[in-house]
Amino acid sequence: MTLSLVEVGREASGGEPRYEIMLHPFFQPFIGLLREHHQTCSPTNPRPDLAPAPDGETTDALRRDEEAHFRRRAAWFLRLRWRTDEAGRMRISLPMDDVVSLLRTLNDVRLYCWDRMHRPDPLPQLDHFSLQLEGFPKVGKSLLCALELCSVIQNEVARRVGGIESNGE
Repeated sequence: MTLSLVEVGREASGGEPRYEIMLHPFFQPFIGLLREHHQTCSPTNPRPDLAPAPDGETTDALRRDEEAHFRRRAAWFLRLRWRTDEAGRMRISLPMDDVVSLLRTLNDVRLYCWDRMHRPDPLPQLDHFSLQLEGFPKVGKSLLCALELCSVIQNEVARRVGGIESNGE
């Protein structure tokens, strides 16, 4: 039996629809790494994906608001309980609001890793890590792996949920 890296199904039992997210057994150690990284990361200062605010007071208010949202997502993410099925996949069933929270959490970790790597543009390729990269932080390899794995999960979950929603399943 061949397992996909990420699978998503929709459960429509009773009230609010839920999405069953299944991750390949390959991701087992990664969830622990994600939890570890998410506990240590905080919103980047300033956030590279947000336009700068017009004044210092507005900037401070936006930063406090973002930090509050971040802390709520971090606490929520740490409470998630993944189950392991008979094929070794990690599974979780979430309503749409929690799927969005999961995607935002993955994005938090991606931004944190990118920021910790000193915001490289473009990102180094993973296959270049057999060589020593001059000036690249030693933690860069694990950060790049976390960033890339977050991207895979985030993109696949978003794509598959979007496909389910557009098909009206």
